[in-house]
Amino acid sequence: MSNGMISRLISASAFAVALCAGAAAAEAAVPQTITHQGRLYDAKDAPVNGTLQVRFAIYADASSVDPIWSESHDITFEEGYFSANLGTSTPFDKNVFDGSVRYLGVTVGDDPEMTPRAPVQSVPYAMLAGDAVGDIHPTSVSIGGTVVIDEAGKWVGDPSGLIGPEGPQGPMGPKGATGATGATGPAGPKGATGAQGPTGPMGPVGPTGPTGPTGAKGATGAQGPTGPVGPTGPKGATGAQGPTGIVSVTSLNGAAQTVNGGSLAFAWAAQPVTVTIAAGQRITGSAVMTLGTSLSGSPGVATAVGLGLCYQGSGGSITHFYSSSYPTAASISVRAPYAAAGTVSGLPAGTYNVGFCVRNTSMVALGANDALNGWVIVHN
Repeated sequence: MSNGMISRLISASAFAVALCAGAAAAEAAVPQTITHQGRLYDAKDAPVNGTLQVRFAIYADASSVDPIWSESHDITFEEGYFSANLGTSTPFDKNVFDGSVRYLGVTVGDDPEMTPRAPVQSVPYAMLAGDAVGDIHPTSVSIGGTVVIDEAGKWVGDPSGLIGPEGPQGPMGPKGATGATGATGPAGPKGATGAQGPTGPMGPVGPTGPTGPTGAKGATGAQGPTGPVGPTGPKGATGAQGPTGIVSVTSLNGAAQTVNGGSLAFAWAAQPVTVTIAAGQRITGSAVMTLGTSLSGSPGVATAVGLGLCYQGSGGSITHFYSSSYPTAASISVRAPYAAAGTVSGLPAGTYNVGFCVRNTSMVALGANDALNGWVIVHN
């Protein structure tokens, strides 16, 4: 887990240890672990789910650098809730809980240890360890390392000050005044269950315990009947027309062809391409090529040359659209570049041959020494 993912931890510990109790038998009767429960939230204040490694550490004070005890657990969180038994892998020794206030630190994954550290408070077992109440069952009793009662229950300590056997009971004296009621002592250990007595009055309701983890999702129930169809809402307004779309783009890269001279003579400058258009669509093209005559000098001078967009319907003749008036060359025998562009609209839907034509009104044949380069676009 990356730093800063964990936002806060709501937790509670039940320190069920009695390491300060002297007798081994009494210590064995008390749980030697700490139950730690709580709920973990992430940086967005949402409960955490999944399995994470959590390190628990106990410190001598709130600012100590090194712990006096630590242990790590792989904990599975469900909606943030968790429970861990501390002391299962690293037991607590007598120096961990010596009566001083200790502080618990919690580290989740790779995050820094959470702050502030929580002080370790007393719980029922720990308070009972400071004052034995009711029956005790040691195998022997020692004070300062010296046995004063052996395993047979015989006093073997210092005999001075021992009380002798009880004498006969004397007559009862007059009853004295009733003294004030003393403070209630700590509860003793639970004895054997006696016969059930009459039901007493109901005591106050205790605090609500933490919510348990969410149970597994149940099976999906059968689908209910389909409800009636609601009325059709009003038709929305028609949106604005979008930008003009391009249907297709085709390159014109063909070898140039020779156009013989004559009155208004024209022919394909290069092999045309075939395009299909729908009603309302247009054809736009652009091209460039270099032209020159096959002869030099008179009569090799061409007086009018044109380059323009042409199209041809199925089985029809070539129709040409020149983008400008035909230029007149003083001597077309000198190779010169020509460029043209144009748009054809209003054509019926269908398939057309599209390309560029060369017009030659002189009697001198025009030869295209360079290939024609251009493109044709079908668009709305």
